[in-house]
This record gives sequence, structure tokens and C-alpha cells, in this order.
Amino acid sequence: ALRAASLLGQVLRSRSWRLTAPLHEGILPLKRWLTRLRGGAGVAPELDDLGLAPGPRHRAVLLVSGCPGDARRYRCDHARDRLEGLGLTADVVLHGEAELVARVPSYALFVLHRVPFGPDVDEFLRAAKRAGKPVLFDTDDWVFDLAAADHVAALADMSADDRELYREGLVRYRATLARCDGALVSTEPLRERASALLPNVHVLPNVASRTMVELSKRARERRAIVRRADEDGGVVFAYLSGTPTHRRDFAQAVPALA
Repeated sequence: ALRAASLLGQVLRSRSWRLTAPLHEGILPLKRWLTRLRGGAGVAPELDDLGLAPGPRHRAVLLVSGCPGDARRYRCDHARDRLEGLGLTADVVLHGEAELVARVPSYALFVLHRVPFGPDVDEFLRAAKRAGKPVLFDTDDWVFDLAAADHVAALADMSADDRELYREGLVRYRATLARCDGALVSTEPLRERASALLPNVHVLPNVASRTMVELSKRARERRAIVRRADEDGGVVFAYLSGTPTHRRDFAQAVPALA
């Protein structure tokens, strides 16, 4: 374990790591939160100095998603990949499929991705606080304010019951956010809004995964094969939408893109 920690420290200080900083700089907020944890005996000093020592825990980070699908992919699955690329262990579970209180002793840091407040979350947050384990709320959307409902186009297509359920979710997300030790959001405007509820809010941008990059490369290669001789090979845009609710958003950008 000491040798692995030492090697990781060498990698993180290497010239190649610094040159590729833009690819992984978004993970720094999680590294800063891990810095707050007390390192245990036997942790390599150089790793502790970098703020990456999770201490004598079984795993480093547990990401709990309350919003499965594309939202979970960008905020949890991709974050796990980036953490593992730094040599940190991370797991992803869906809210409701795991007993969170039982997981408290096994992880150093918890991230609640759009997890609505309820008795189970309240019990978990209390247990994490007693154990001195930080808990962060995570979102890449404005889902913690009732005022956001006026700007959600999808609500127009919902039934009255579904609209009420959506608004209830906004209230419950806000309750979870307000009770966490900090938050991770995808943009600066979200950071400003979340900072009204708690002080420790950091921007962790959404990024494309290695799989997405590879699929894009293959698509470009196939396009080159079938490209007509008279095409000039102009710029190609990739539109990666999480849900159909962004159709209106994309329509606003179409003239500028054209």
C-alpha cells in the first residue's frame, strides 16, 4: 500500500500530469474535501501532502444518485472514472437500493447526487456527522429552488399531479443541500445560487468520458469514409443532450451555430 501511494504521488507531480491538467482539473474540489480528512498511520507523506490520503478507510468515495439515467452518468459514473484515474477508490449506488447508514464506516467521503430529503437521508446525515465523514450534495441543474419551476419547459407537458410532484422534489432537494457539508455543481451560476444556502460550494464541470471520446473518434472516421468528394470537411458539432427537455435550449443556439 505504501509503494502504491508513493507511485501515485510521483505520477501526480510528474510533468506529463501537469501538462494534462485541463483533463482532470475538475476533480480538484473532491481532492480538497479529501484533504480535510485526517490521514491514518501508514499513509505515505507525499500522498497526504497532495490532499489525497483517505486515511484508514476501506474505500474513498461513495456517490449516491437520486436521479438515474443520463444525469447519473455525467455526475456519478464520470466522476467515479476520474477519481479512479487519480488512484482513489469510488463506488456508485442508486438512492433506495443501498442502506446508507450501514455504509458510513466504509467510506471517507459521500456525495449525494440529487438525493431528496427524507427520513432515511436524515438518519444517514446524522450518522455521517457523528462519524466525522463529510457529505456533499451534487447537481448539474437548478433543482433546489421553487423559483426554478417557472423556467422548466417540460412542466407544460405534465399533468397537475406530476407538476406538484416536481415542485415537491425541488423542496426536498433543497432540504438535503442545506444539511450537507458542501456542494458540487457544474457551473458558476449554480455555484452562486447554491452558496446562498451553504458556504462550501465548488464547481465540478461535466465532462465527456473516455468512452464518449472513443465513440466520437469512430464516428468521425466513418464519416470520412462516406464523405462526398465535394465536401470541404467543415466543423462538426456533437450535441450531447441529457433529456428531451433541452430541445428548446438547443433551438435557441441553432442560429448561432449555423
